[in-house]
Amino acid sequence: MKRSKIIQQLESEMVAAEAALADAADTDYSNIQNPAFYDGYWVGREFGLRQALTLLTGKELDHE
Repeated sequence: MKRSKIIQQLESEMVAAEAALADAADTDYSNIQNPAFYDGYWVGREFGLRQALTLLTGKELDHE
């Protein structure tokens, strides 16, 4: 698989992770026993994607 395709895939996953974190404020946690688990998953996912993209692109990514 080409590097550019991998980068595109990871960037699309990053958008999904950022959207999930943005939606977390509006999430109904009544069916989730531990809301911190949900938020923690997406924070960790975003961190991992950011690190992978940094390695693949060879430059530091902006963090908002």
